[in-house]
Amino acid sequence: MASEILVKGTHVGFSRGSRIVFDNAAFEVSAGQRVGLVGANGSGKTTLMRLICGLLEPATGLVTTFGQRASRMNLESRRKTSLFLGGEASLYGRLTARENIQYFAQLGGMSRSESRNATRSIMSALDITWFADKAIRETSRGMRQRVALARALVHQPELVLLDEPTTGMDVEGVQLFQDLVASEVLRGTAMLISGHNALELTEICDNYWVTSNGTVYPAMRHTLDLLPNLPAADALRQALCGVRFV
Repeated sequence: MASEILVKGTHVGFSRGSRIVFDNAAFEVSAGQRVGLVGANGSGKTTLMRLICGLLEPATGLVTTFGQRASRMNLESRRKTSLFLGGEASLYGRLTARENIQYFAQLGGMSRSESRNATRSIMSALDITWFADKAIRETSRGMRQRVALARALVHQPELVLLDEPTTGMDVEGVQLFQDLVASEVLRGTAMLISGHNALELTEICDNYWVTSNGTVYPAMRHTLDLLPNLPAADALRQALCGVRFV
């Protein structure tokens, strides 16, 4: 049985002023799929995530998320979609780490008791418990990044868009994130994850997109030769060198 398509973009065009970001781009994300997104700065990675979650409207074409026009998703679909952009910018500095995570869990539709349990669980998974009751404004960048990730994942959404989620993290934080993504808790969650470290993305993704020249180039491990000759694509080829294809 084919996997349910959660995100679909057809003939998508988007510009900023005179600069074309996307021109007739097409893409899909299926349920449970892990997609790594690579590309140069300014190639449209963050813009693509904003289009998918409905924060931006394409100038041409259509982006649907959970079968609805992304910019017009109903509350149920928005609760099933989680966006991580810039990490700490999404947090409330005066609230503690625990309070931030639990607040967003309830915004995601969880009851008070469900949110408490889910908050405890994800704080343990990302090693946040030891600073759980410290105000966010008193924490380090790496700590805030962990809390922002917990905030995005705590209510177990069906679709998660993560823009450079491990920026500012130490090696331990990166490993904890990779372990969480691979865990049973998030096994059915579809993810679009951007980053500049192609090797890191290969640890958690099974499909890849390369953004360049207004286009989203799809690639799987067995179709690497179809990628264009672009620096980001070359980095992805090198990262996948020696990895057993699935």
